[in-house]
Amino acid sequence: MDLEFAYDIAIFAEDNDTLHRSTECLSQEASKIGLRISPEKSKVMHAGNTTSRDGIYVGTDRLEVVDNFTYLRSMIISNGDAEADVRCRTAKAVFRSLKPLWMSSSISNSVKQRLYSSIAFPTAVYASETWKMSASIIRRVNAFHCKCLRQVMRIRYTDRLTNEEVLRRCRSSNL
Repeated sequence: MDLEFAYDIAIFAEDNDTLHRSTECLSQEASKIGLRISPEKSKVMHAGNTTSRDGIYVGTDRLEVVDNFTYLRSMIISNGDAEADVRCRTAKAVFRSLKPLWMSSSISNSVKQRLYSSIAFPTAVYASETWKMSASIIRRVNAFHCKCLRQVMRIRYTDRLTNEEVLRRCRSSNL
């Protein structure tokens, strides 16, 4: 594999020592071709039944230990639960299927908002009370919500409105 073009890499290891050695080896090999591991963007997740929260270091920087993260557009969760990721993908599919409705100029914004609030958003958060809610999942659902509201209201990113302003205009709120 040509690492010059790699920007997403996952390292799997049986234990923390093996992970530490693999991370150091990757860091050394990457530096030979002018690349480096970005501690700000890198995450460590312990999977399975482990209670370990041991840190991994790149140089003197400790990598953040998380319970879930997004990798190649999928939510990876330490306990292996994929429900939140499946639910988010389903909601995106529902929202996309209604695109002709969102783009219609003959339907008022208030009707579009009511349809979104009664169809697309509930699909995204259905059974969310059973999810292990983390800050990452909440951020992801809120980002999906604001992105959908922008499309429903035909607010372009070039309009430079904050998510808070979009929510205010739509009389909506985050989770």
